[in-house]
Amino acid sequence: MPRVNPDAGGGDRLALAVLVQYRMATTEQLHLILAPGVRIEQTRRRLAKLRDEGLVDRITLPQAGRMRVWFPTGYGVQVAGEWPELRGYRPPRKVSDGTAVRLRAGHGLTVTETALAFLQDARRRGEVRSRIGEAHACRADLSYALMRHVETITDVTTIETRGGQGAGPV
Repeated sequence: MPRVNPDAGGGDRLALAVLVQYRMATTEQLHLILAPGVRIEQTRRRLAKLRDEGLVDRITLPQAGRMRVWFPTGYGVQVAGEWPELRGYRPPRKVSDGTAVRLRAGHGLTVTETALAFLQDARRRGEVRSRIGEAHACRADLSYALMRHVETITDVTTIETRGGQGAGPV
């Protein structure tokens, strides 16, 4: 009887899970999240395969040196939404719309870059638990950190000078 590999397609599954949760990422960001220890060409081939299967798509940002930004398609969101790891996760409605991705790219890629920094730090400390779990946990850690940051900003009071310029935090 042939053995079944329970992790068959695990890399594809993780790539799709990351895009569904992070909403968008550049090729380099995905490479650093998914498989930093291998050549980036493997990540590019994986993304091309997922695109051929209709699970992800990409836009190209001309002002950023033709940087490719990847995002899940509606079909990709639907497929990933059936996985136990993502059950209950509801992405924004426009997560799979290329125009919306292009218009949100500046903010979205900054959020992904921040999440990547958290993930890289967790890897350095040996706190990464599982491949699919790391994507979900990293997103949760990022949300918590951003909430703390917003609370801190809200608590800061700025003194207005006569010219209307803020004099700094009190």
